[in-house]
Amino acid sequence: LGNQIGAGVGSVPDFIENHKAGKIRVVAVLGGTRQAALPDVPTFAELGLAGFEDVPYYGIFAPAGTPKASVDRFADAVSKVIALPEVHDRLTAMGLTVGYMPPQQLAARERAYAQTWARIIKASGFQAQ
Repeated sequence: LGNQIGAGVGSVPDFIENHKAGKIRVVAVLGGTRQAALPDVPTFAELGLAGFEDVPYYGIFAPAGTPKASVDRFADAVSKVIALPEVHDRLTAMGLTVGYMPPQQLAARERAYAQTWARIIKASGFQAQ
């Protein structure tokens, strides 16, 4: 934008409006499959760049020590809300792939995600400053 940014990485909703308006060009998506909101945009793997199969997502987190009953009650409410057609359709229109992951599955995903990125950062030689 403004011919000042050479490249960027973000989720589809961060870029979709400017992409559709022709202000920027989304060259690839990180997931293993093309995004429904950008069906003409290839994955990195399709471009010959394997290893970029991360899937951006939004999660809801609670403080450590939150009672399991509270987490389960909230998770149940969230699963019901995102299943509502009007909510699902609105999120999809924003470029999101709508899905639900139970708390235990999300926690396991987060642990694996942290380990994966720790390895990537270490291998890159990047030093936090």
